[in-house]
Amino acid sequence: MSSSIEKEIDLMIERLAVNPNDYRVVHFLGQLNHHLLSYKPEGWSGFVYGSAAHGLATKNDTIDICVTNIHASLTTAEQPIIVNDTVTFEGKDISNNTDAVNARNLSFSLLSAFKKDIYCIIKSFQASIPFFTVKYYQFPIKLDISVNNAIDIERTNLVTEYLSLDKRIKPFLFALKQFVKMRKIDNETNGFPNSYVYVIIGLYFLMFVQNPPIIPCLHAMSDETPCNYPLCRSKSNEKVQGYDVAYHDCAIIDRISEYTIFERSSGKNLYGTPWISKNKKSTDALLLEAFKWFSYSSSILEPKSINSKKPPVIQPEWKHNVMAFADVFDPTLNIAASCTVAGAKIINQEFFNAYIKLQESDSFDKILYAPDTILKPIAVKQRKYTRN
Repeated sequence: MSSSIEKEIDLMIERLAVNPNDYRVVHFLGQLNHHLLSYKPEGWSGFVYGSAAHGLATKNDTIDICVTNIHASLTTAEQPIIVNDTVTFEGKDISNNTDAVNARNLSFSLLSAFKKDIYCIIKSFQASIPFFTVKYYQFPIKLDISVNNAIDIERTNLVTEYLSLDKRIKPFLFALKQFVKMRKIDNETNGFPNSYVYVIIGLYFLMFVQNPPIIPCLHAMSDETPCNYPLCRSKSNEKVQGYDVAYHDCAIIDRISEYTIFERSSGKNLYGTPWISKNKKSTDALLLEAFKWFSYSSSILEPKSINSKKPPVIQPEWKHNVMAFADVFDPTLNIAASCTVAGAKIINQEFFNAYIKLQESDSFDKILYAPDTILKPIAVKQRKYTRN
């Protein structure tokens, strides 16, 4: 595998990656937040979360936006954003779900206010996270908008924290995410995990499969070394939507590896928890090893969590799930529940084929755009999750 692939991935990120500073996102957020100024109670704002927030999204991906109130509780909305006598959707009563009412009313309000610029595609207000999709006429961009989806904002913050530790992580995860997208093995409705799941599994590979590890486990750093940072999140008892969101945000990677990042605040530099990084492998080498690892059925089928090297506690509702990967904050949630037996086999096959080609290829594009020789199942499942 040629080192030129690492440069190719860097150029791919430069060409394709989207982030919160993308002019299309900034433009829409400006319109949205101006519109929200008229809502009561005051303080409603829109925030980018998910892949676009940490630079792993591409320009044709759907952007996730959460509308929440920074002056109100993040766990529940005290009252609907827009008072409306109609609290049904598709004939079903949603009045007992304030966030669903908020999402419904906000979607119709935006469509009315900006009908020349956007149209709304109503998705589902009965989902566990009510949301709707907005598509711009002016810009080629789609946005999934949810209300008070605070726990997904915390999931985004955790991934961002991991990305800040080592400069190999972003190109590694971006390449992995592009691969599963181009090989069409990231669609839940077709029996595969979504792209967010691959990001989390990628982090698992870097911290628990690599020896020595590339990064520490931020949920369990105190098992290795004492935490001295007084403002570390691990010392917080904060709960968001009922979930414990504590983890170490104090890690400082020692300068053993040339890939470590030092953009820490002075407080963390003084009191942060040092963690020694001994792994000097290049992004190319890590990708090759990851693709080989993904080609083993045990890598897909054995229950896992990035919170600990130990397998997660298997929940009763997981007994029929082919793949089990515990959520970072909700240990009862299997984020990979959409994966089927056929999907798992195809994942192994796609990564094995790519691994063979990567050993002899000097182009990652050849892997991404290789002819599709593996038959994929037709969508038969109801979409359950929306994170990416």
